[in-house]
Amino acid sequence: MTLRNEWEAQIGKIRAAGIEPTHLDGHKHVHMLPGLFEIALRLAKRHGIGAIRVSHEASSLRAALSTGELRASVVLKQGVQARGLKLLARDARDQAERAGISTADHFCGIAQTGELTKEGVTRLLRSLPDGTTELMCHPGYADEALRKTATRLQESREKEVEILTDTKIRNLVASQGIRLIDYAFLASTV
Repeated sequence: MTLRNEWEAQIGKIRAAGIEPTHLDGHKHVHMLPGLFEIALRLAKRHGIGAIRVSHEASSLRAALSTGELRASVVLKQGVQARGLKLLARDARDQAERAGISTADHFCGIAQTGELTKEGVTRLLRSLPDGTTELMCHPGYADEALRKTATRLQESREKEVEILTDTKIRNLVASQGIRLIDYAFLASTV
């Protein structure tokens, strides 16, 4: 089975479950690799999926999130990965625009995967650039099924729920005039 066929099957499975995809992205950002991004764009067009994640983490946004108690070695390793992705597909937003597929204007969160702090999110919210910014994170609850997996992102999911639902964070979002949107909204603006 080719990668394109696998991704086609995944889109079909999601739709068969009654879920309409709002955007395309790939686990560990694999869709950003040269050659694969072009396949993802063609699939988005073919299936009427109006948006795609462009995992280009801006250095300024990464720096804003790097506040609080972080495991420096993890953030450094993930920061190197983010820079590598940025280099591999540096014209991805332009490609998506030419294809008529929406993207967020800015993206962050790779370097802080599993290491988000309330201080970092606060600093990020106070320094957002104009346009749309996607903060990639993994909020959730470490239930029995998750605990059986090999992911290191277990307790951090619950911490992220606490950060994102914190009254001070929610008040800051409101006071900054930040509008929280999803990919469905982003795709509708093409």
